Amino acid sequence: MELGIRAGRLITPGEDLCDMFVGIEGGRIRLIEPFRKRHRPLVEKFINARKEIVAPGFVDLQVNGGLGYNFRNSDPAQRRTVYQFFLRRGTTTLVPTVITNAPAALTNALAALVEDVGGGDPALPEIPGLHLEGPFLNPERRGAHPLEHLRLPDLDLARDLFKAAAKRMAIVTLAPELEGADRLVRWFSKRGVIVAAGHTTAPCEVILRACDEGLRLLTHMGNVSDWPYRRKDASGIFRSEPGAVGAFMISERLRGTVILDGHHLDARLAAALARLRGPGNLAIISDAGYPTGCPPGEYDDGLIRTTVHPDGYAYATGGGGWLAGSVVTLARAVQVAVQEGGIPLCDAVAMASLTPATILGIADRKGKIAMGFEADLVVLDQRLTITRVIRAGRELPRET
Repeated sequence: MELGIRAGRLITPGEDLCDMFVGIEGGRIRLIEPFRKRHRPLVEKFINARKEIVAPGFVDLQVNGGLGYNFRNSDPAQRRTVYQFFLRRGTTTLVPTVITNAPAALTNALAALVEDVGGGDPALPEIPGLHLEGPFLNPERRGAHPLEHLRLPDLDLARDLFKAAAKRMAIVTLAPELEGADRLVRWFSKRGVIVAAGHTTAPCEVILRACDEGLRLLTHMGNVSDWPYRRKDASGIFRSEPGAVGAFMISERLRGTVILDGHHLDARLAAALARLRGPGNLAIISDAGYPTGCPPGEYDDGLIRTTVHPDGYAYATGGGGWLAGSVVTLARAVQVAVQEGGIPLCDAVAMASLTPATILGIADRKGKIAMGFEADLVVLDQRLTITRVIRAGRELPRET
């Protein structure tokens, strides 16, 4: 075999195993069994991680850019640099995300990003599709999305954007309470797009009705979407309203995503949601913004001015205190899940690998360390810091 790894601890969703051997050939996992000395001479290259943790590579459903480059307006060379940045930090599969903008800008951005979808370059993460977040969002929950470019659901524009993405749109996030949103939910879902609710004031019943039309996901729950609260009804009485997060707790048809950067959502709440619905229904995302990987300071991509704070978060400069995506990677988010939320490592890894792979429909080949699966792996030390990354069976060169 081409590559063999001795794992002091092997974490794969549902299993936490000690002193295991993983054999890799042709970019896929060919052998998993307890380590024996006889394994070492069977492989061309041997990685001794007997004091470390080996886990599946991370799958990020929402990445907006990094290193000062926004996927909205970056060129191929810049995007490649950003992809490599995330890959070196353990994200072996990612979904580039384009946020609210003018229709022409969205069309151009999606058309450019289509070039990056698919491909088998082991020096880059796999890109299974694109994520369109907006422009069909509720202005009351717009967060850092530019108000001037928000629009009511428009089926003609939706068709144009889907065409620009060359049918490689994986996820679309919209506000289901907006007039005409039901038509978009039906239209996208019939074409295999994962339809998500986000930046929404939709009450629970609206969310559940949208599930009848094909809604299946809630984007960054608890951030610009409502938790259970009291809502005044037609008679003037404040009654219980579950909100979007309550709908997730109620409906088995919904999965959700959470940003665990230590600022967007209290990791203890994420742990409670994972216990309630199971880690298979809750995916960790980074929602990494274009300043990810940049030092503290002010940045401007021509659409959103962003300030990166020394404490590790980003906010819209002069934007009333709204966080503007995050500046973390999934590797850091897994640390937050375990160290701040108390989520078991096995569950946190599942939430960053198998669960998002399941959402994307690629869980038959990614998100697990299992026989025949693609050999996308990360090696972590005891502090859950990335020490090695294996993509398609090849170890990435370490940064100097």
